[in-house]
Amino acid sequence: MRTTLAVDEKVAKNFSEIVKKKNMVIYSVTNEAINLAIELLKEDIEPDEALTFIKLMKIMDSIDVIPLPGYLNEEILNKLYSVEKDALYDTFLKTGKEVAAVFKAFMPNLIDIIKLARSLIKFFPLKKIEVEELGSKYRLLVAGAGKSPVTTNCVLYFLRGFLDGYDAKILEEKVSTGVIDVIFVKK
Repeated sequence: MRTTLAVDEKVAKNFSEIVKKKNMVIYSVTNEAINLAIELLKEDIEPDEALTFIKLMKIMDSIDVIPLPGYLNEEILNKLYSVEKDALYDTFLKTGKEVAAVFKAFMPNLIDIIKLARSLIKFFPLKKIEVEELGSKYRLLVAGAGKSPVTTNCVLYFLRGFLDGYDAKILEEKVSTGVIDVIFVKK
């Protein structure tokens, strides 16, 4: 079946140019794009969330992320904590800063990342991420950040480093097992 699709003129022009540069066929690429959109929507993923996921995958690839089962992560971090608590937390703080530097190359504005927070929940083993703007301050609530005080504090130290990497300062912290609630401001 053939049909006519209405698209924005700029989108059509940009699409056509890119497809031609790649020596592809517009008909085939259009079908693939529509099929991809169908699959995303079936999975309850908005197309713009898929773009966020692609950016995250590029970032994760550039920092060599290794996925680990949650229980293994818990066990490793709790054992390290029993041997060298301060070094463990310092490592998470330093890593947060380093990851922020990589993120900044892809997403230079911390507020843009904050706006993506609800989409990010689908891609990380967190139960909840809430961001609330409080005038010039922001409140970030993360639930599912570890199953023990040790892993929750590792996430907290990482978050401290990450926010510092974006020149943000934490003003208040409330932490309980699995839950981090911080208020921060951009410096």
